[in-house]
Amino acid sequence: MKVKFFRGFDFKAGFGDHTVYPLEDLINEFIKDKKVVDIKYQAKTAFNPSEPVEMVALVMYEED
Repeated sequence: MKVKFFRGFDFKAGFGDHTVYPLEDLINEFIKDKKVVDIKYQAKTAFNPSEPVEMVALVMYEED
């Protein structure tokens, strides 16, 4: 088993309440050819709602 650590941010995209998660795109691209064992994530909330929220993820996977 291997692990990969990701760090990203949740940005308000300017589409009303819609939020874009670029971290999701990074993880989805990474795992598309992997056998995922588990994904753990954590978000650090900001005091100011206009600031991005830091998000971290740990992907546990097996390579073919």
